[in-house]
Amino acid sequence: MSIDTTKINLYTKRLLLRALKFEDFDDFYEYNQMKDIAYNCGFESAESKEEAFEVMRNFIDDKNQLAIVLDQKLIGLIGFYDANLKDFNKLKDRKAIEFGFVLNRNYHRRGYMSEVLNCMINYIFTKTNYDIIEAGYFIGNEKSKNLQQKFNFKEIYRQKTKDRAKRERIAVISILKKEDYLNLL
Repeated sequence: MSIDTTKINLYTKRLLLRALKFEDFDDFYEYNQMKDIAYNCGFESAESKEEAFEVMRNFIDDKNQLAIVLDQKLIGLIGFYDANLKDFNKLKDRKAIEFGFVLNRNYHRRGYMSEVLNCMINYIFTKTNYDIIEAGYFIGNEKSKNLQQKFNFKEIYRQKTKDRAKRERIAVISILKKEDYLNLL
């Protein structure tokens, strides 16, 4: 079981992280239509508002997405998923969670995602029993790569995969171990 985001309200210096709500739809649809953001995150922009609404409904029903909110505006999401590291003998007995994130292009290069990751990594390692965080990015997404490196995520493998839009891509999978994070504090 992943993290139930309906029970979380966290604050950073400038942001609120809370459960995604239907009231966020216009802001959700705005960044969903940004083709470069969709490509970098491995999804295809919705072809209609109805399709976007269904995606949002699934996120809300799954209770695994936190809204990234700045001054009452949804500017992105961070989602949580069960990670599977059983193929790595040294890690198979560890409790891992995966997260992925997306940010409206109009809010890039302002440090918002650094605030979000700092908050969420701290939350995961101090308030849950997970001891590994997995994250990934597609080759060419330098912003995600650099952000993960900033937080000391270590690449463990690369794989040819199909993204949610069914395009063949190379994904880089990285992990952050709790003990490595705690040593940085």
